[in-house]
Amino acid sequence: MLTSCSSGKIDPRKYQQTGFPMDPVRLYENNAPKPGLLLRCNYRWLSPTEAQWTLNVEPLPADSVLLTRIPLLNSYLQYEVFKIP
Repeated sequence: MLTSCSSGKIDPRKYQQTGFPMDPVRLYENNAPKPGLLLRCNYRWLSPTEAQWTLNVEPLPADSVLLTRIPLLNSYLQYEVFKIP
């Protein structure tokens, strides 16, 4: 799900102080290691040829818990952070 929105990043202060995190960051593809965090965008591109968004209905792991939503520039686009126990 990391490909749903392309503006995610690692805080520069974090890696300047301690280097890049050793935690793996990878594409979700309906397979999430446990325990971990899952970052996704609540909307995804409808079509690569059209600038249209559609609700992200990709299934989440059954035991995932929403921790927070982070609004993006556009009010309806948000990052969602889930905890996977």
